[in-house]
Amino acid sequence: MRQDGLTSSTALHTLHDLQQDCGELDYVFLSPIYNSISKKGYSAAFRIEDLPPALARARYPVIALGGVTAARVRELRDLGFAGAAVIGSVWEAADPLAAFQELQKTSIVKCRSFS
Repeated sequence: MRQDGLTSSTALHTLHDLQQDCGELDYVFLSPIYNSISKKGYSAAFRIEDLPPALARARYPVIALGGVTAARVRELRDLGFAGAAVIGSVWEAADPLAAFQELQKTSIVKCRSFS
């Protein structure tokens, strides 16, 4: 049972999972879209051309995760993702603040606080 005011999500790792009923969720993460930046050896799991039809049939808004950089945001939006989550492109950057600010300039990546 959901509690008012809480956001609920889960991580998925196959395109088939996007069509499954996972209960009352606000969105789902799909990963890895590209080769992970923060998890070495964690390679892209999907062919880019398979994503648009799968995203169009998804039961929930889908957030891209895995290898996301500011340079890839437009492609993610064009593919049909509802948003993007980042880890490595900020943490691994020579200037994490500049990397974060570059991502903020895109319309698909928004800063969200969970505290």
